[in-house]
Amino acid sequence: MKSRFCFGLVCLMLLAFLPCLLSAQQSNRYRNKDHAFRITFPDNWTVRPGYGPNAVVNAGNSEGSSISVIVKVMPKELAKYDLNDMSDVDLYQHITDSVNGMRQVYPDAKLIDRGITHLSNKRAVWFQVSSTMRHIGGPMKAIMLQVQAINKGKVFIITCGSPSDSYHELHPVFMESLASFFFEDKAWYRK
Repeated sequence: MKSRFCFGLVCLMLLAFLPCLLSAQQSNRYRNKDHAFRITFPDNWTVRPGYGPNAVVNAGNSEGSSISVIVKVMPKELAKYDLNDMSDVDLYQHITDSVNGMRQVYPDAKLIDRGITHLSNKRAVWFQVSSTMRHIGGPMKAIMLQVQAINKGKVFIITCGSPSDSYHELHPVFMESLASFFFEDKAWYRK
């Protein structure tokens, strides 16, 4: 009787942990060996190649939210620099310039917040903007969070965005993906 009880208890414990084990197996981790990074996207989001010459990967859900990674190779004369070489004043000016650049595509882009942080132990900048996105379904108010860092002569830009009405609910999800971003060493891929 005691052995049946123990066996039943073990079965219940296995059933309790089965969803955790399955979700770990279904992780939406993306690894890019060309640019030596990895990031984990939210479960149940569709991961596709990026759109455009520097867009590496895009993950999205059915409600119009997305996380995109763009990687730009820096010109050789600038490749030795990173954000550690810039003062805080210069970094905040860079953020202002980036937002002004966004206004070429989204004329009503408004800066909500900005700051200096780290991405995978590299100094980084972040900013949050609101804007109207126009598409075939009509205009949509959106909020975007962008993080920029430099690693080994490449600028990494991660943009998280969603319709304004769901952004605050998704912000922790975006932060979890950003926290999972990691620069890898290409030497790790050699056998």
